[in-house]
Amino acid sequence: NIKGFVYFHGKSTGSVTYFPGKLNETEDSCLGRYIYIHDLPERFNEDVIKDCQLITRSTDKYSMCKSLENSGLGPGIEALNASELWKNSWFSTNQFMLEVIFHNRMKKYDCLTDDSALASAVFVPYYSGLDLRRYLWGFNTSMRDLSGIDLVAWLARKPEWKRNSGMDHFLISGRIARDFRRKSNRKSDWGSNFRLLPESENITMLTIETGYSKNDVAVPYP
Repeated sequence: NIKGFVYFHGKSTGSVTYFPGKLNETEDSCLGRYIYIHDLPERFNEDVIKDCQLITRSTDKYSMCKSLENSGLGPGIEALNASELWKNSWFSTNQFMLEVIFHNRMKKYDCLTDDSALASAVFVPYYSGLDLRRYLWGFNTSMRDLSGIDLVAWLARKPEWKRNSGMDHFLISGRIARDFRRKSNRKSDWGSNFRLLPESENITMLTIETGYSKNDVAVPYP
């Protein structure tokens, strides 16, 4: 048998023994793999992409509205003389859509649970990078920081957070980690201060490029 572990901040939140082959009817194949998804207010995700022109920049190849097609994978790429095997398999994907793609995939995860007490991890479907994209240019730091401050305040009131002070929580971003680590309140400085908030430091962030922090984990570009 094989021991499997779920790690957050270098600590194991629990372990489970996996047995290869067919499981007995009494065995729970999701044991140690349950994930609970926070039902966030829509302002933290769906409202961010509702008016997709607000997250579109003049330098973008095409509107971010097109990038939202196919559950965030973007418009399909039609290859000439493509075999049936490869048709409908290639997409023009924008890196910033990682948050949308991952959220949609998590909704189909086999081991979701409505009982957070069973969960080995808690997913926070916050579109952090897309939200920040709306305010990076021409807005003061208060506007860039507001959503993140409100998010951690919302999370801190939840029993799921209080159980482990958020150390079993994770989220994902299509931006690099340093975009959320602005150290001053000068308008000219880049990004937000989201990952420097005390509560946020307990959350693990999956991001396309990580930094020095132990709670940032690098994942591939979409």
